Amino acid sequence: MTGLTAEGVGLRGLLADLAMDTAKATERPAGLKTLLLGLAWSRGAQALALYRVGRLAAGAGLRPVAEVLQRVAQVLYGIDISYEADIAPGITIRHGIGLVVGNRAKISTGVVLFQGVTIGNRLSGSKERPDGMPVIEEGVMIGAGAAILAPIKVGAASTIGANTVVTKDVPPGSVVTGAPPIYRSKC
Repeated sequence: MTGLTAEGVGLRGLLADLAMDTAKATERPAGLKTLLLGLAWSRGAQALALYRVGRLAAGAGLRPVAEVLQRVAQVLYGIDISYEADIAPGITIRHGIGLVVGNRAKISTGVVLFQGVTIGNRLSGSKERPDGMPVIEEGVMIGAGAAILAPIKVGAASTIGANTVVTKDVPPGSVVTGAPPIYRSKC
């Protein structure tokens, strides 16, 4: 597994990543107080902590531990983040109930995810609609109920509106809303 943490594998890297996650969640400077506050009060940060510990466990050959931690997050928070996803530190989960992040999805730093977001695969398997996971670049905001499906890239600093289903690449700095989706530049 690659990208286990920003600082590398191990407890130090795990704590550094959790500090970045909780700093974003609480909108405070990173530090021990922010880490403890975020882990105490932010369900999104708590779910990310379970994901990060599970990913570390899977990387150490303890896949059953990772699977149990994934189930704990599902039961406690209604958030399903695969330990096989590659999530950079410093993302924010706001009101995360119903959030799903599939295996091998990639999410960069500064991304904000709201409730009911699905980042995953279309499961078609055909040549016209290949399977694969999305890549979400830095600073993307994904609104409630949105679905990012297919092996696509959502460009940096883009906004995906609530309940929008995205199955095509999104250029950096775009706003995508509606059903069917309408792609616009932020400028």
